Amino acid sequence: MSLLEVRAIRVLSDRMVFNVCFPEERFRLTDGAIAARAAALRPNLPEHACVNPKGNRFRAVMGCTSMPHLLEHCIIDFLVEEAAGPSDSFQGTSRWTDREAGFATIQISMKDDLAVLRAFKRAVRFLEEEVIS
Repeated sequence: MSLLEVRAIRVLSDRMVFNVCFPEERFRLTDGAIAARAAALRPNLPEHACVNPKGNRFRAVMGCTSMPHLLEHCIIDFLVEEAAGPSDSFQGTSRWTDREAGFATIQISMKDDLAVLRAFKRAVRFLEEEVIS
Protein backbone atom coordinates (compact mmCIF):
# COMPACT_ATOMS: atom_id res chain seq x y z
CA MET A 1 0.00 0.00 0.00
CA SER A 2 1.22 3.48 -0.81
CA LEU A 3 0.10 6.07 1.70
CA LEU A 4 1.44 9.03 -0.21
CA GLU A 5 3.10 10.21 -3.38
CA VAL A 6 6.12 12.49 -3.23
CA ARG A 7 5.67 15.33 -5.71
CA ALA A 8 8.80 17.36 -4.91
CA ILE A 9 11.56 17.68 -2.36
CA ARG A 10 13.39 20.98 -1.98
CA VAL A 11 16.54 21.50 0.05
CA LEU A 12 16.84 25.03 1.39
CA SER A 13 19.61 26.42 3.56
CA ASP A 14 17.77 25.78 6.83
CA ARG A 15 15.02 23.26 6.03
CA MET A 16 13.70 20.64 3.67
CA VAL A 17 10.32 21.02 2.04
CA PHE A 18 8.32 17.96 1.02
CA ASN A 19 5.39 18.41 -1.35
CA VAL A 20 3.32 15.27 -1.03
CA CYS A 21 -0.07 13.93 -2.02
CA PHE A 22 -2.29 11.59 -0.02
CA PRO A 23 -4.38 10.28 -2.93
CA GLU A 24 -6.81 8.20 -0.88
CA GLU A 25 -9.21 10.26 1.20
CA ARG A 26 -9.37 7.56 3.90
CA PHE A 27 -5.66 8.16 4.66
CA ARG A 28 -5.86 11.93 5.03
CA LEU A 29 -6.84 12.08 8.70
CA THR A 30 -5.80 10.18 11.78
CA ASP A 31 -8.20 8.54 14.19
CA GLY A 32 -7.94 7.05 17.65
CA ALA A 33 -6.71 3.67 16.39
CA ILE A 34 -3.99 5.20 14.22
CA ALA A 35 -2.89 7.46 17.08
CA ALA A 36 -2.81 4.53 19.51
CA ARG A 37 -0.68 2.36 17.19
CA ALA A 38 1.73 5.20 16.45
CA ALA A 39 2.08 6.08 20.14
CA ALA A 40 2.58 2.45 21.17
CA LEU A 41 5.46 2.09 18.70
CA ARG A 42 6.91 5.61 19.11
CA PRO A 43 6.10 6.56 22.73
CA ASN A 44 7.71 10.01 22.49
CA LEU A 45 5.33 11.16 19.74
CA PRO A 46 2.49 12.30 22.05
CA GLU A 47 4.95 14.36 24.11
CA HIS A 48 6.28 16.42 21.19
CA ALA A 49 5.82 20.14 21.52
CA CYS A 50 3.10 21.15 19.10
CA VAL A 51 1.33 24.41 18.38
CA ASN A 52 -2.34 23.48 18.10
CA PRO A 53 -5.68 24.86 19.28
CA LYS A 54 -6.15 22.14 21.93
CA GLY A 55 -2.86 22.26 23.83
CA ASN A 56 0.89 22.48 23.65
CA ARG A 57 1.63 18.79 23.03
CA PHE A 58 0.97 16.62 20.00
CA ARG A 59 -1.16 14.26 22.12
CA ALA A 60 -3.88 16.93 22.24
CA VAL A 61 -4.65 16.46 18.53
CA MET A 62 -2.97 13.17 17.63
CA GLY A 63 -6.24 11.23 17.40
CA CYS A 64 -7.83 13.64 14.94
CA THR A 65 -5.31 15.51 12.84
CA SER A 66 -4.09 15.47 9.27
CA MET A 67 -1.88 12.62 8.13
CA PRO A 68 0.74 15.18 6.98
CA HIS A 69 0.83 16.45 10.58
CA LEU A 70 1.41 12.93 11.90
CA LEU A 71 4.10 12.39 9.24
CA GLU A 72 5.79 15.65 10.28
CA HIS A 73 6.00 14.48 13.90
CA CYS A 74 7.21 11.02 12.89
CA ILE A 75 10.02 12.57 10.82
CA ILE A 76 11.05 14.67 13.81
CA ASP A 77 10.86 11.64 16.11
CA PHE A 78 13.27 9.72 13.89
CA LEU A 79 15.57 12.76 13.66
CA VAL A 80 15.68 13.07 17.44
CA GLU A 81 16.49 9.36 17.70
CA GLU A 82 19.52 9.87 15.42
CA ALA A 83 20.55 13.26 16.86
CA ALA A 84 24.16 13.74 17.86
CA GLY A 85 23.36 15.40 21.17
CA PRO A 86 20.70 16.70 23.51
CA SER A 87 21.15 20.24 22.16
CA ASP A 88 19.86 19.20 18.73
CA SER A 89 16.29 20.32 18.19
CA PHE A 90 14.03 20.13 15.19
CA GLN A 91 10.97 22.03 14.10
CA GLY A 92 8.39 21.25 11.51
CA THR A 93 5.22 22.52 9.93
CA SER A 94 2.61 20.86 7.82
CA ARG A 95 -0.33 22.27 5.94
CA TRP A 96 -2.76 21.26 3.27
CA THR A 97 -2.15 23.09 0.01
CA ASP A 98 -5.23 21.48 -1.57
CA ARG A 99 -7.10 19.36 0.96
CA GLU A 100 -9.73 18.21 -1.55
CA ALA A 101 -7.02 16.71 -3.76
CA GLY A 102 -4.85 15.52 -0.83
CA PHE A 103 -1.89 17.84 -1.50
CA ALA A 104 0.22 18.97 1.46
CA THR A 105 3.53 20.62 2.25
CA ILE A 106 5.71 19.50 5.15
CA GLN A 107 8.74 21.53 6.20
CA ILE A 108 11.43 20.24 8.56
CA SER A 109 14.29 22.30 9.98
CA MET A 110 17.70 20.83 9.38
CA LYS A 111 21.42 20.92 9.67
CA ASP A 112 21.95 17.76 7.61
CA ASP A 113 19.79 17.21 4.53
CA LEU A 114 20.66 13.52 4.30
CA ALA A 115 19.57 12.93 7.90
CA VAL A 116 16.21 14.58 7.17
CA LEU A 117 15.79 12.54 4.00
CA ARG A 118 16.56 9.32 5.91
CA ALA A 119 14.07 10.28 8.62
CA PHE A 120 11.43 11.07 5.99
CA LYS A 121 11.87 7.68 4.35
CA ARG A 122 11.78 5.89 7.73
CA ALA A 123 8.66 7.81 8.77
CA VAL A 124 6.80 6.98 5.56
CA ARG A 125 7.76 3.31 5.85
CA PHE A 126 6.76 3.31 9.54
CA LEU A 127 3.32 4.73 8.77
CA GLU A 128 2.74 2.45 5.78
CA GLU A 129 4.01 -0.79 7.29
CA GLU A 130 3.34 -0.48 11.02
CA VAL A 131 0.61 2.06 11.61
CA ILE A 132 -1.79 2.09 8.66
CA SER A 133 -1.57 -1.51 7.47
